Amino acid sequence: MAAQGITKDSERLEWNNTLSTHTRGGLEKRQQLDCGFGDWIQDWFYCWEGYDYLKKLGTALCGARSNTCSRVSCSRGCGMFLCSHLNREVQVYCGDIANDMAIIADRCGDEWFTFWRVKGRLGFGGHSTHLTSQSC
Repeated sequence: MAAQGITKDSERLEWNNTLSTHTRGGLEKRQQLDCGFGDWIQDWFYCWEGYDYLKKLGTALCGARSNTCSRVSCSRGCGMFLCSHLNREVQVYCGDIANDMAIIADRCGDEWFTFWRVKGRLGFGGHSTHLTSQSC
């Protein structure tokens, strides 16, 4: 029995509704989810190695130079990117990028035969995270 009315479903809903990320300059609110961005990764399973890598980095900082995109992880054709839309470098917790990838996969993923294919971009005020097919 779940205590205080917390169940797996409510935990997932709470996690999915977490709409902020830490940056060196403070907290930014999510602005836009673009499910049409990028090329399909044919199976979310291909992303797990990169997802796990970023998750384990936790509060280590991943960065992107001013007005550029940096590939922060790539595994089995699954590219994970951090992009700066500012005239300065952007740094975010690597673990937060992993969380962003899971949100993109959950909200933009599409069942394709027996696979869960994914792609998309999560936009913020000064940066975005991307999940797209990439030659690693």
